[in-house]
Amino acid sequence: MDALPLAERTGLPYASLNDGIAHACGHDLHVAAVLGAGLALQQQTDPWRPHRLGVRLIFQPAEEVTPGDR
Repeated sequence: MDALPLAERTGLPYASLNDGIAHACGHDLHVAAVLGAGLALQQQTDPWRPHRLGVRLIFQPAEEVTPGDR
């Protein structure tokens, strides 16, 4: 979701498999944290159900790009 257009040169086991695309920014942590929070909250939905409440996960794609540059 938040890969950068860079060549992956680390040689690490979790390196990108796509040429010219690398996960070289801290946003991977943010995506993982939001997904983890969403999974944890999904386990706690019973108390909210009678009140018709829910949780929406919001991601900010391409936050490195200035708005309008796409």
